Amino acid sequence: MSILKIPKHQRLVGGELDADNHVSFEKAAATGRRRFSMTGYTGKPVKRWFGMMIVDLAGMTKGRQKKPILRNHDQGRIVGYSDKVEIGDKVLAEGNIVDELPEGKEVGTLSDAGFPWQSSIGFDIDKLQWLSDNEEAEVNGQMFSGPGVIIRKSKLMEISFVALGADDDTTGVALAAGQSEEFIEIGDADMAEPKTLLEQFAAAHQDKIDTWKAESEAAGRKAERDRFAGLLSAFPGEPGFIIDRFAAGDDAGKAAAPFADVLRKRLADKDAQLAAANEAAAKLAAGGNGHPGVPFNPTAPPKPGDPGVPDESRMSFAERTKSRWDRNADGCKDTYGADGFGAFERFQKSEENVEFVRSLRK
Repeated sequence: MSILKIPKHQRLVGGELDADNHVSFEKAAATGRRRFSMTGYTGKPVKRWFGMMIVDLAGMTKGRQKKPILRNHDQGRIVGYSDKVEIGDKVLAEGNIVDELPEGKEVGTLSDAGFPWQSSIGFDIDKLQWLSDNEEAEVNGQMFSGPGVIIRKSKLMEISFVALGADDDTTGVALAAGQSEEFIEIGDADMAEPKTLLEQFAAAHQDKIDTWKAESEAAGRKAERDRFAGLLSAFPGEPGFIIDRFAAGDDAGKAAAPFADVLRKRLADKDAQLAAANEAAAKLAAGGNGHPGVPFNPTAPPKPGDPGVPDESRMSFAERTKSRWDRNADGCKDTYGADGFGAFERFQKSEENVEFVRSLRK
């Protein structure tokens, strides 16, 4: 026999709460607290995906009279407490609103302004009865027809103030399934065996599931293309960096900080190269190569008037490089080799670029 699983914890919305219908508020003379009375559930059936559902109030236990009165079934949002609960042909409750609590103050303030609060009960299911097509049973003084579920035994856990949930044509009866992971089972030979609420929904609406999945996948592919295009636009000429950040899930905005780290490392590497070159040049100059008394610094512009130093202010890059090589030919050849002018020229270009970046940072 196939099994239908539904959450053990359920919620039923009882209807609009207003002075003419399901609720009234008044100040208690003895305590000064705001009191309420409400209809938590009217005993009528509600529609579910598998058919109708109704709670047999003859099988609902209330436990203690004092129950938490919550906001939207949230145990962390307490409005007050009940001191009287009656279960007959309806679920009725009376109690106190605690104005010192934020949620209690909100319910009281909005009710004073005429807000149409609704009530909702939270309960646990202990026993179910399944009715197939054309089957009927009397529940709460009315005939209930299948296909559907009769909740034969249940336990009232709490009552909540809610803002939404009632349908205008059902005197405020609607059902919102709880999110409990605990399920209760019923059997019927004609039913499939869904294991979760999602599978139950998919069984009835697979076409919608397929459409939503296709749309989601298409949107995801477009988002990835847009993210990659953004990285290409923000970091031109940096293919390796772009690939790394795309794999990390970054967009152009998130990649900005890692790119700044890359630039700082590159500058630090250039600084280290320059320091090593200057140290080597200083040793060469001290050893008598080139022009004695003039330290070898291939990147700092020489000062006109220094011994053996021409004015480079009007020279082109090629002329400056050649002049520096010639002025320190022996030292440069020792460092770069007799045929190392090309390497020396590339080093000069790199160091002038570093100096330019430093000038921008000042």
